Amino acid sequence: MMTENGNTRNSIYDKFYNSAYRLCISIILFTSIPLIILFSVFYFKNDISQKNTIATQAIQQLDSYCSTVFSFATAITDDQELFRLINDIQNPLRNSRIENRLMELSGHFSNVHGIVLSTANETFHSVFLSDEESMLMLSSDWFNEFQKKQYTKSFHLSSEDPSHLYYMSSFATTPSAPGYLIISINTADLNRLFQAICSTFPHFVIVDNSNRILQNNQFLFIDDLLQKINGENEFQFFNNFSFMNIHGYFSSYYSMNAHWKLVVYTSFFELFRPYIPIILVLIFAILLVFKMVKAILKPTVNDIVSPIVELTQFVNSFSYETPQTITLRTGDEIEELSQVFNKMSSRIQTQIKELLIQEKKSHKLQYGLYISQVNPHFIYNTMNTINYLARKSRCDDIIVVNTALIQIMRDSLRISDSVMDSLEKELDVCRQYLKIQEYRYPEHIEIIWDIDDNAASFQIPKHILQPIIENSIVHGFLEEDSFHIDDEEAFICISAKTSEDLTQLTIQIEDNGIGIDMDKYNQICQEASREDYGFEIDQNRGIHIGLANIKYRLNYLLEEKQELTLSPRSPHGTIVKIKLYH
Repeated sequence: MMTENGNTRNSIYDKFYNSAYRLCISIILFTSIPLIILFSVFYFKNDISQKNTIATQAIQQLDSYCSTVFSFATAITDDQELFRLINDIQNPLRNSRIENRLMELSGHFSNVHGIVLSTANETFHSVFLSDEESMLMLSSDWFNEFQKKQYTKSFHLSSEDPSHLYYMSSFATTPSAPGYLIISINTADLNRLFQAICSTFPHFVIVDNSNRILQNNQFLFIDDLLQKINGENEFQFFNNFSFMNIHGYFSSYYSMNAHWKLVVYTSFFELFRPYIPIILVLIFAILLVFKMVKAILKPTVNDIVSPIVELTQFVNSFSYETPQTITLRTGDEIEELSQVFNKMSSRIQTQIKELLIQEKKSHKLQYGLYISQVNPHFIYNTMNTINYLARKSRCDDIIVVNTALIQIMRDSLRISDSVMDSLEKELDVCRQYLKIQEYRYPEHIEIIWDIDDNAASFQIPKHILQPIIENSIVHGFLEEDSFHIDDEEAFICISAKTSEDLTQLTIQIEDNGIGIDMDKYNQICQEASREDYGFEIDQNRGIHIGLANIKYRLNYLLEEKQELTLSPRSPHGTIVKIKLYH
């Protein structure tokens, strides 16, 4: 833009926009976000590939282990010496020799616990197996299922006794009578394989072809998985599968020899956990780039921001009482703005001073007029009372009334010193006022005082109690329709109570007079809340405006730290309550 002297100044908006644009676009869009996405995808695929490789190798080891068992079983069923002993029925040592031969064959395969041969009519077992153990095997559910489904070979790992793996196969003893071979194998080698799987996969399950769970390691979704394996249009048992859902990554691997299926589950957190340190290093590197860019751009940003900060601080600390000027040399709009502000502040300071002076004068005059609303009406009535006493030659009474009037007027003259006074002095004014009223009105009204000792020093606005007492007397007992009240003795009770912490004063003026019209009271409240209330003094002079005057002065002086309420007394009368808060 062009200045008045023709020099070109760079816009603050252009400086800030260009710097922020280059910083955000170059660092966030072209560095951090694509890098994190590519890194995550790469390592996710790499981790999945490694886990698939490890699981495939585990299944291959299982198949290799099963192949060894197959070879050992074939060696037993093809052993000519063993079948010669079986067919040597006349030999009395036949059973013991068969057991010894089975024991010899067991030595060809490690971890064999026992061997059972079952023909159509007889059952044989190796030395270390008892007759009861062999019969338990032949009567077990898993062997009955093997016979029922006519498997040729099968493995069974019992959940009740996981220390033994059972291998079953059928063989022909005679053309019409099949035989069965059961090999009980210690699962030490198999457990080592399971431990190797467990070290890689925290969650896995191994099931046989009947969906019996052979090994379960913290797998949380077994029921859903088995339903999918058996359900239509889902996974087939003999097929490998893999899928992802909100829980994590699932994959299965089928053993062709054992007819077992290994299903592994890995949560997304476990997939990415090994790479969290690398991700943290990457984030740290990105943050370091931010720091470096911030350090490089700091002179530019400081050149833009520091004048704005200086001007803002000056504006916030500006006070009309201590006028100051600010000088900035930035060569842009900020310098021009500071010059304009210096000129504007000078004019504003002058205008504010003038307005404050006028406002103070206006408020002081207005508040004084509010106070003066009480005095003329009261003085007029008091002077009439003195005239009446003079005509009756009651000189002593004139002295009492005149002295009380002097005390009240003396207190009124102190309004220029302060608009607040102690409760004790305000009560003294009320007592002087009540002395005067004793001569004005012949009716007897009992005055009851109930004042806390702690309340005497409490500061309250001047001239708020006397008008209320005057209302109680004039409107409560001296109205024409007040004489038909029941025979209850007329009284006015004036009480002042403080809270325990001396932060609240409650003043209550209660009378049993005729009572006030609540509609009229609500109208008084509305009048006292009007902003132009004080400017109708001349029109209202001489009429009863005490409550509206008091309500306005309380609002004016104490704002939210006061509360004036008026309520009817049962069966008749009025209760005026004023609450003041420190």
